[in-house]
Amino acid sequence: MATIIDGKAIAAAVRADVAADVAALKEKGIVPGLAVIIVGSDPASRVYVNNKKKACAEAGIYSEEFALPEDTTQRRCFKKWLLDGKKTGAGAGIFIYDGEKFTK
Repeated sequence: MATIIDGKAIAAAVRADVAADVAALKEKGIVPGLAVIIVGSDPASRVYVNNKKKACAEAGIYSEEFALPEDTTQRRCFKKWLLDGKKTGAGAGIFIYDGEKFTK
């Protein structure tokens, strides 16, 4: 027999737990953060980035966005990530990009 769950309630509980964990980390001097490099102006990517920034704000997580033009080369993108990441502590992360559109 299937169990019906309340997805919104579960999501709210998870978000509250994350916010509490973030607050506990901040008390120890640790500031969790998310840095995003967005290349170009794809509307779906913009929605994705904005949703991540909103979720960070709700949880008390620091977020920063680096917007680069569509003709940005892969080299320039990595350089931006490495150089600015050293300043902000955002030098570790995951790249998600459309390899078909990303110039080498």
